[in-house]
Amino acid sequence: MSNDMVPSSPLGGLLPADVAVAELYDPVDGVELFPQEAEAIAGAVEKRRQEFGSVRLYTRRALARFGLAPRPLALGASGPKWARRAPRWPEGVVGSMTHCAGYHAAAVARVARPSRHSAWTGSPTDPSPRAYAS
Repeated sequence: MSNDMVPSSPLGGLLPADVAVAELYDPVDGVELFPQEAEAIAGAVEKRRQEFGSVRLYTRRALARFGLAPRPLALGASGPKWARRAPRWPEGVVGSMTHCAGYHAAAVARVARPSRHSAWTGSPTDPSPRAYAS
């Protein structure tokens, strides 16, 4: 399959229609990152940088469905480990990104109360979503 959004979205079929989903099965080489993103991943091995860039590329595609221009999806600066690994979403947006061998996906949605955000790493060591104030 090419590196385009998956035509029959497994994740999209599980979520409400007002959630924008972008998925791909193969990582994309050479994704241009914003400086904040490149800094966050600078010390990682090539495979990790490729996954990090691919999921951000597709997250930006999902955000574009809401008319949002490309922007950095930098990591959180403080708090517990899960919060430092979670992306900082644009105001008024919540979302989730995931990537593993053979699958990359993002789901984003607008929120009515942009002062509250949810983040979840989806990790077995962090099994429950948590809300935090921005």
